[in-house]
Amino acid sequence: MNIYIIIENANRELFHKTILARFLAFEGHKVLIGEKNEFRKKIDALPPGLIIEKGVMKGSIDRFKKWKTKGHVIFCFDEESLTYPNDKQYFGLKCDKGIENYIDYFFVSGTRHYKTLIKRFKKHQLILTGVPRFELLKNPYKNIFAKKAANLKKKYGEYILICSRFGNVNFYEGKKKKYPKNIYGNYISTSKKIFKNFIKIPEKIGKIYPNNNIIIRPHPSEDPEIWKETLFVNKNFKVIYDDELYPWLLGSKFVIQNRCSTGIEAYFLKKKVISFEPYPMKDEINVLFSNLGKSFKTIDQFNKKNLKYDKNYWTKSRTKKIKHYIENISDVNSFNIIMKKVKKIDEKILLENKESNIKFSLRDRMVVLKDKLFKPKSNFKKYSLHKIGKFDLSKVKEIIRLSNLYYKSVKKMFIKQIGKKIFLIETT
Repeated sequence: MNIYIIIENANRELFHKTILARFLAFEGHKVLIGEKNEFRKKIDALPPGLIIEKGVMKGSIDRFKKWKTKGHVIFCFDEESLTYPNDKQYFGLKCDKGIENYIDYFFVSGTRHYKTLIKRFKKHQLILTGVPRFELLKNPYKNIFAKKAANLKKKYGEYILICSRFGNVNFYEGKKKKYPKNIYGNYISTSKKIFKNFIKIPEKIGKIYPNNNIIIRPHPSEDPEIWKETLFVNKNFKVIYDDELYPWLLGSKFVIQNRCSTGIEAYFLKKKVISFEPYPMKDEINVLFSNLGKSFKTIDQFNKKNLKYDKNYWTKSRTKKIKHYIENISDVNSFNIIMKKVKKIDEKILLENKESNIKFSLRDRMVVLKDKLFKPKSNFKKYSLHKIGKFDLSKVKEIIRLSNLYYKSVKKMFIKQIGKKIFLIETT
């Protein structure tokens, strides 16, 4: 069967989706994995297959209708399903009316996500899966990042990691986006107030730990220059958005964040997590983040005594509460669940494993070469390349090579570039 896996942000999605592609290829499928804007256009020219979409933002329904008309099967993830404040905002931003008629399976992150989606989808469409990228935080995948983490510690010493999630108020392009009050409520105005304080945290931490490097990792939609302009006075401050997050989490002394999924990922790795919550709300998200570690309401609470807390947050009761949001925090394996559903579709529909007619054209090759040799001029191009992250043939091959260390096979993997950021993965 032809399987088409769509990616938006390579730093967040490429590793786990390439590993999924590898598993699927070993089952005899022909897998194409590609960047969303380029790949969605080119899917129109491909034979019917299984499309694994990365999300269901408003405006997706026409694309889904067209794919169904062409005979595709559609699976969906929602890469940003953990931190929505309420159902009203979720459906205000996602799931066009009627889109449920075109989705075969929707892989949901946890019971909370399921309870939201069941208001629009049928029970048989919703598969409790967890968050597939969180599988990388377990063995054996966690070991893949250990060497990179050791190299980061060697380079930066014992560093403190501050993860920012403010792409909605510190937008990379510097343009004001519209955030309708009837959907967002006070979310944006509150985020602006939090960010004004959050950006002061590195300076406070720098005074408490003058001999440690402070690494600030902005959200992929954020403007990193705002951080650099604010923090240029201290040589121990580094603003870095580079490659996968997990080595940075593994190598850190502790992690500071505000309602960011990086805090959840740090918890998975049994790292100390600090939540900055100056405006705590009585909602489900507060329940999730309050179980990860200590919460501070003010900048003044950041002091050595508070930061040295010894309380054990990795308890069975807390894990049970977090499981409400993330099904695979326990021994549930997201990859296995997805593979079973693919097999069910394969056996039921038996879509042909036809040759794809996408070619790595001369024009595409020139664009790739230009992006390597020259810095982008337009803000949009800069933003696009920044947000996508490193997504090239060498990176895909590296992920396959690393996963082969833990999952041996007599079959050989064939990887070929067939677009600017589209790659074919199959066995020979």
